[in-house]
Amino acid sequence: MDAVVVFHDVFVPNERIFMLGHPELCNGFCSETGAGALMTHQVVTRTIAKSEFFPGLAGELAASIGIDGFQHIEEDLAELIQTVEIGKALMTASEAEPDMTDDGVLLPKWTTLNAARNWYPKVAQRFPGDYPQVLRQRVDGAARGGRCEQFRAAGH
Repeated sequence: MDAVVVFHDVFVPNERIFMLGHPELCNGFCSETGAGALMTHQVVTRTIAKSEFFPGLAGELAASIGIDGFQHIEEDLAELIQTVEIGKALMTASEAEPDMTDDGVLLPKWTTLNAARNWYPKVAQRFPGDYPQVLRQRVDGAARGGRCEQFRAAGH
C-alpha cells in the first residue's frame, strides 16, 4: 500500500536533522548511494505486483458476462498479459545486467528500470484506476444478482 502521512505543527529540533547545513549530502544522496536504482526497483516491483491482478480480474469479468469468446476481448486480455510479462522481463534484465558501484556493490541497472518506470504509465491507462473499487462492485453486483445478470438479460 502506498501512503503519505502529513503532520501539522510538528517541531523537529535542528540537532535531529542530520543533513541540515550539508546540501552536498542531500544532493548526492540518490546518485552516490545507489538509492535511486533501489527505489526505482521497488517502484517497478510494486507496479508488476499490482498489474498481475488485472488479467485475472478482466478475464473473470469477461467470462461472467459471456464476452470472453469475442476476438477483440481476447486481444484486450492478451494485451494485459503482455504488459505484465514485459514488466517482468524489464525487471529481470535490470537484475541480470547490474551496475557495480565504486565500492563493489551491485545495483539493478538504472537505465532498464527507468525505461520500465516510464513505459508503464503509458500502457497502464488500460487498467482501471481503483481496482479494489472495481472488485467491490463486481462482488456486490454478483451478490445481488446485479450488474452481471443485468448484462446477460440485456443480451450482452
